[in-house]
Amino acid sequence: MNKYHKYVEYSVFIALIIAVLIAILDTVYDDFVPDKWFIVGIFSILLTITYYALKMVSIETTVSEINNKLSLNGIKNFKNYEHFYTALTEAVKDSHKELLLTHIRQDPPTNWSSSEDYFNLVEDWAKKNPSGSIKRIGACPNPEMKEWAENELALSKKYQNYYFRVVDWNNPFPHINMAIIDRKMVFIAITGSDLHSTHGIKFHDQESIDAFYDYFQNMWGFAE
Repeated sequence: MNKYHKYVEYSVFIALIIAVLIAILDTVYDDFVPDKWFIVGIFSILLTITYYALKMVSIETTVSEINNKLSLNGIKNFKNYEHFYTALTEAVKDSHKELLLTHIRQDPPTNWSSSEDYFNLVEDWAKKNPSGSIKRIGACPNPEMKEWAENELALSKKYQNYYFRVVDWNNPFPHINMAIIDRKMVFIAITGSDLHSTHGIKFHDQESIDAFYDYFQNMWGFAE
């Protein structure tokens, strides 16, 4: 609750208390308040309550519009991969239903020191959320990534809710990788000329989420 809501509540509360006290005094002491002033007072209090209630609706609408503009219609940008993976790690910790993940590139996660917590968390998530599911798509373009893929395959055999598939990817540049969390948000990693130039984008509007979800399912269908 923000300060304005509190002020409105206090104002209405005080106005009602005053109205009750005046009514009691008028009952105890005859003609404490002349009838014409009593009616004026009641209408004034009702008008005050109505004014603040309408003003609150107006302010909430304005705040909602500002939030929509600030969030760029459901998009949040991360200027470096440290901030990106920190946000992604927190999102995974808060999820319980489904993780749809890709790691299609030339570098295994062990080369990403700042993302280590996130990649270690995935196996822990599988343990703690047996009713949830993880689907991950990877690639094996070199011996390092093949070793990582074999480890992922071992995890898929170890946990019934962990699924792993591989796609062909022999390009020197990485795929645009993603993480779809509980179908509530999508994290996209966009790598520049090196690992440290990786930027990230988070989508949390349903239309974008549905589009990336369909794209992931399409990739999953072609993966082996």
